[in-house]
Amino acid sequence: MQIIRSPLYPIFLNTFRTILSDDTYLLGAIICQTLLAILSIFLLLITIKKHFGYPKLVSVLIYPFVISPFVIEAFSGHGVLFTNTILTEGLAYSLFYLYMCLFMNTLYANRNSVLLINLISSYILSGVLILLRGQMQITLIINILLTCFLLIRRSQRNIKKLLVFFSLILGVLITTSITRFVTSAYTTSQF
Repeated sequence: MQIIRSPLYPIFLNTFRTILSDDTYLLGAIICQTLLAILSIFLLLITIKKHFGYPKLVSVLIYPFVISPFVIEAFSGHGVLFTNTILTEGLAYSLFYLYMCLFMNTLYANRNSVLLINLISSYILSGVLILLRGQMQITLIINILLTCFLLIRRSQRNIKKLLVFFSLILGVLITTSITRFVTSAYTTSQF
């Protein structure tokens, strides 16, 4: 068994401990997580409406699905809300919703400057999510696929450059997989 702790959430908590006192920093972190959850839900609903243009009744139907990751544990018998606990999920769900907003805005961007800013921002947010929860490495793969899709859509006549780009991405993915396999064989410790 390996014990691996992602570094971002302890840094997040330590920031609140530095700003607030030892007695109130957890409350400050919970308030921040809750406000971020409210903001991310609101922005996700606005982004979905902007790109798919549905009537207000559909908003009412979509809202329970959008809010469900934040409140699902309240109905499980544990009676907790992730945004009201000191868990990485309280921050990760909100940041993933913001990532999805960036993803949709990048996918539907018309101007190159907006597209580039959104794409760079989604890679940065992907890095933050990976530092928060290791499972969020999927966002990096989504970003790479999005980049490939945008390259194909924008430059269909530059097939040679596109093949070189795909080869580089494939090489990085294979190298990462081999490196992870080899290092895990030699660094695994039993507890």
